[in-house]
Amino acid sequence: MSKNRKPYQTITEQELLDYLEGKITGERANAIERHLLNSSFEEEAFEGLSDHDPQMIKKDLQMLREKVRSQSTSQKSGFFNIAATISFLIISMATIWFVVDKALPNDQL
Repeated sequence: MSKNRKPYQTITEQELLDYLEGKITGERANAIERHLLNSSFEEEAFEGLSDHDPQMIKKDLQMLREKVRSQSTSQKSGFFNIAATISFLIISMATIWFVVDKALPNDQL
């Protein structure tokens, strides 16, 4: 028996891809299989992944990472643009208020 009787807590992406490619065998493969049997969600996901080529899965995951990275950077810049616009409007309104207040006498306001 194995000294480590604790079942797999998580399966990393690399372990899953290695298992699909047949690089993981023996005790580690058995531990992954036991973990998949205990988690119905992961078992379903694994069944779907096992129908596809591991190299295509790697390419798809990389493409998804790049898409998420590009979307998260564009959202950050959007927040900065909104904050800059609001700041500009507040400063402009305050400047106009003070200029009009100093330029015209009180009775003409």
